[in-house]
Amino acid sequence: MAVLTNLRGLRLKENKLTGELISELGLLTNLEELTLGFNEFIKPIPSEIGLLTELVTLNLEQNRFSGNIPTQMGLLSNLENLYLSKLLTRGSIPTQFGGLMALQTLQLFESGLDGKIPTELGNAMDLNRLDLKGNKLSGPLPSELGLATDLCK
Repeated sequence: MAVLTNLRGLRLKENKLTGELISELGLLTNLEELTLGFNEFIKPIPSEIGLLTELVTLNLEQNRFSGNIPTQMGLLSNLENLYLSKLLTRGSIPTQFGGLMALQTLQLFESGLDGKIPTELGNAMDLNRLDLKGNKLSGPLPSELGLATDLCK
């Protein structure tokens, strides 16, 4: 794969792309937008996604990804928009998402997630859209979400 070091955006949404997402995507370190939603990608999301620290928008929604959401996504310090809805994932929401300080939109609806909503999400103070419907989440709603004051508007 030729390394496209200056690539800032990769938008391949709403196609019929199949197979697994290649780990070499992690080499595209200047990407600010990666939009691969509404395709038919399979296998787990590669942990190398966490190397894309310039990402502002990551959209992987409505694919057939399996396995856990990689905790390395918590390293995406510039991430403002994260769309991981309608996947075939399992496990819980990574507590590392609390490190996404710039996060404004987090959509994880209908993604097969269980466990508790992490209290760490309250650290994302700019969060103004949180959609977790249609999962198997349990336990109390964390009071720390009240720290995300834009979420309460």
